[in-house]
Amino acid sequence: TPRQAPPISDVTFLPAQSTFEAFPNPTNGGVTIRFNMSLPTPVKILLFDAKGCLVKQLNGNDSSTAYWDGGDCSGRMMPSGVYFFTCFSKGRLIGNSTGKVVIVR
Repeated sequence: TPRQAPPISDVTFLPAQSTFEAFPNPTNGGVTIRFNMSLPTPVKILLFDAKGCLVKQLNGNDSSTAYWDGGDCSGRMMPSGVYFFTCFSKGRLIGNSTGKVVIVR
């Protein structure tokens, strides 16, 4: 059963000097999400489809990158489309950390 994104009112924003990028983008397979935090901290990345359903969760674990293989939580490859990611640290949304990934199969 698809899960919806949390309502924006349930999210606490954590101001941070952070940057995020996804490459290659567009992609026909996996994508690396690179983040640069002002302080090293574990990062959770949530990926959503265009309907807002949660596709997969990635954990950054103090590194500066996370890899999404293009699959959902069950390992099924996602179809062509636009996907969005948000980045959290310590349960808080990091700054303006919503990104977009385009899959072209």
